[in-house]
Amino acid sequence: MTEQAGLDGSARTRAELLKADHWTDDAYDEFARRCLAAARKTPLFRGIAHFSNNIVDFAVRPAGADPFPAAGGLPWDEEVETEGRPGRQLLRCVADFSTTLDRLETGYLMRVLAVTTGGAMHYGRLKRGQHLVSVTLADDGVDALDWMMNDTVADIREAVLHQPDEHLGGDKNRPLRALDGPQDINFEADRTADQALVSVLRSDWRSLVNRHDLQYAAYYRDWALVCAGDALGDRLISPHLVGVVAAAKRAMYHDIAFRLRTTVASLAEPLQSIGLSGLTRLVLDVQEGAVYIHWLGEGEGDFVLGVTLDQFEVANAETRLRELVRGIAAAGS
Repeated sequence: MTEQAGLDGSARTRAELLKADHWTDDAYDEFARRCLAAARKTPLFRGIAHFSNNIVDFAVRPAGADPFPAAGGLPWDEEVETEGRPGRQLLRCVADFSTTLDRLETGYLMRVLAVTTGGAMHYGRLKRGQHLVSVTLADDGVDALDWMMNDTVADIREAVLHQPDEHLGGDKNRPLRALDGPQDINFEADRTADQALVSVLRSDWRSLVNRHDLQYAAYYRDWALVCAGDALGDRLISPHLVGVVAAAKRAMYHDIAFRLRTTVASLAEPLQSIGLSGLTRLVLDVQEGAVYIHWLGEGEGDFVLGVTLDQFEVANAETRLRELVRGIAAAGS
């Protein structure tokens, strides 16, 4: 069942709503209305799908958009099921990520942003068993899609579900704090690494890793740890580490880097189903901060893993991480 959504003359995107057979206005209309409103404000979006208990309930897409490929589906699948298939594949990855991140004891996974050179997929948690998955097929549409969906999730939680805003993506209006010189951090490096390179990396880490936002960062090359640094020993972070000593938390992050390997590889299925490939960054946004992976090139084992424990600083921490990645590239490592 497909409905065209009418627009006023100032709108930039005309959208259509695909409804599953089990649709009822009472159950889904408020959710769909907000997804349609978000889509109209985001010219480069390709689709939004709403899921409950891993079943697609409705999907929103630009009017006249070519359907997603039907590969892997059944001959009798409705169009809304085909539209929702990439999202359902992503939900399987989200479940695996959640299991891995539970070890960190920083709350449930609320948001996933998987970015490639050609676009991105976004996952947003509305509540247990209820999710939104959205897509852009334009590399310059990623940030707009991300914030649009973060705001949409917050709107639905507050206005429809009467739940608090969980600040997906952090506080986008919070300014990036100026740091007062080199930071006092714990830094370790591979003893076999080039010492001149290590000296440059140590300087970069002390300039960017701090107790306020980007509190941990580790650089891996071919899955081997080159260096890592953190502010986990700072007293400001102590409330986030109740029951866990800083050394144990460092070991957890090192372990997580390898446990994520299989699930990151499985992201290829949903991404390739919509014509995307080549991950460049991944954001795993939990209740208490976020874990980031930024790749340094084509090698899947060459990346920087970053962590913040402050939910309001999720966006700012990734800004610091991007600068750290640029520093690694400039160092020629």
